[in-house]
Amino acid sequence: MPSMLVRTPILLALCCCVLAPAAGAVSLMDQIGPDGSFQQGLSNNSTQISNFYASAPQYNVAVADDFTLAGSASVSSVEAALFASNSSVGFGQITGLRVNFFSAQPSGSNFLTGDVLSADIPIAAVTLTSPWTTSALTTLASIDLSALNLVLSPGSYWLSVVAINNSFATDMGILMSSFAGTPGNDNARQVGSTLWGGGGDRGLNADAAFRVSGTPIPEPSTLMLVGAGVLLLARRRTH
Repeated sequence: MPSMLVRTPILLALCCCVLAPAAGAVSLMDQIGPDGSFQQGLSNNSTQISNFYASAPQYNVAVADDFTLAGSASVSSVEAALFASNSSVGFGQITGLRVNFFSAQPSGSNFLTGDVLSADIPIAAVTLTSPWTTSALTTLASIDLSALNLVLSPGSYWLSVVAINNSFATDMGILMSSFAGTPGNDNARQVGSTLWGGGGDRGLNADAAFRVSGTPIPEPSTLMLVGAGVLLLARRRTH
């Protein structure tokens, strides 16, 4: 009997550990690469304008790209490689970044607000690593989303990260990427305003430099099987 009292808490603790979501964030989508080198496939020239003007919505435009999850995951952060067209202004005019997750490819009529998530993040809460490449006009924007408790089910999603920028002094862009990451399918699209060259809804024949990180969540059926195995082991050790 004493040995049973010692083993049972240990086995129950083991069971709880097994049933808990997997620890440690991993890349759920990575089209940026391991560093800021252009040798990783980032293009300094193929950028697309991505601005939200509260005072002039006819200029609103975004770049969106897709990724697919094989299993459920909790999203912890999003990163985007941004480009500023004006060296004297840089990123000083950005007041925030809007992160949109869509359940389907956004079009020119539904690109402003993601149906899965739409969050305006103040620029003070965004980590900007600048300059991030050989160009002083680039920065890597890292956005912490862990407090939003965003859990994505298996399936395909579209992501956009757009600058909230109420000044025409500089335009913001997303670096394009040919980095053979995930998914790496050259499927990015520019959606929104038709005032930008060919805008509205067009394929870019490249990937947008986005990265999504999060924690995979084991499926309930897997958890039940593992939990049953732990409990069976507990029963055997008590006999």
